[in-house]
Amino acid sequence: SGFENYVFSWHDYFRQWRQKLLIELVLRKPQFKNLFSLDPFVVKHLERFKMQAQILHLPDPVECHKLDVSKLVTLRKDLNIDSNRKIFLLFGSLHARKGLHKVLAAIRLLPVNICENICLLVVGKIPSEESKNTNNQIKDISLNLPIQIIMRNTFVPDIDVHTYFHLSDIVLAPYQKHVGMSGILLLAAAAKKPVLASNYGLMGQLVRKKKLGIAVDSSSSQAIATAMINLISNDQIQEKFFDVKSIDEFVEENIFTKFSSTLFANM
Repeated sequence: SGFENYVFSWHDYFRQWRQKLLIELVLRKPQFKNLFSLDPFVVKHLERFKMQAQILHLPDPVECHKLDVSKLVTLRKDLNIDSNRKIFLLFGSLHARKGLHKVLAAIRLLPVNICENICLLVVGKIPSEESKNTNNQIKDISLNLPIQIIMRNTFVPDIDVHTYFHLSDIVLAPYQKHVGMSGILLLAAAAKKPVLASNYGLMGQLVRKKKLGIAVDSSSSQAIATAMINLISNDQIQEKFFDVKSIDEFVEENIFTKFSSTLFANM
């Protein structure tokens, strides 16, 4: 209920009430000692239950990698990305809630001159039942608009993940009604890249509070398109919504050593 700039539906209120009830019932159990939460904002709200259990924020672990410029050059060459284009990266397991179809719909709303300056890099496994429809959409867009869309429908080993984030200019995280955390925010922050993310739930709150990029209504393709246009054509947008000092603090708060020390110290 503390999240800004979001109008809750009755479904949201019902889910919130159900979650509060379940948590309160669990915390009343005398055997329950510690509750770890990836949400830093929820701790103060749960403490109001006045239970014996400890409520602890558990960092969502991220590891910083030293930038290897030669790897970036090689990857960009392998992907055959045009040199004049800004890279929008959509990464991960690309099921419907990741928002790929909303992004594709947003691209159809972009002016031609904006499309000429964008490469959409989609990296990750697309569910087999969605693959045909997704490929057809991409083929149709590529035939009608001068945008570059590159697909890597494959699993990426952990050791190579950070290279894609360093290669990108903007990281897309237009999750659909996702309440919780996402490692995508941390991977983008570790690479010092702005995100274009959902304004919903914890992700939206973190993007706003930590100045990680732009948070929009990700259920609206028009809102995504408008943000993409602003990120391409207005340098002041990044200055307004993206703060390097703040993201460095965000990464430091979630560095993997703090995750392990918090967990083991309270087990």
